[in-house]
Amino acid sequence: MEHVLDQRRVSLGRGPGVDLALDDESLTCHHAELEFVEGGFQLRKLGDAAETRVNGGLVEAARLKPNDRFQLGALSFSYVVERRPGT
Repeated sequence: MEHVLDQRRVSLGRGPGVDLALDDESLTCHHAELEFVEGGFQLRKLGDAAETRVNGGLVEAARLKPNDRFQLGALSFSYVVERRPGT
């Protein structure tokens, strides 16, 4: 699955009220947030029970770099940056 980050802030989790809802029991209802800060996205976990990793290491928050891998609960993601026409 691919998701284009077209908002300054995107919340992720399995509960209602998140921008990107993922149906997986390993996630908390409001698990993490991606926020556009200073030209790139930062990943931040939103609760004590929200296991969040970047490139294998546990994090509270981390600035993502192209091709970083991050994990929310049991789900893995790749952070890919592509230039869009007109940008």
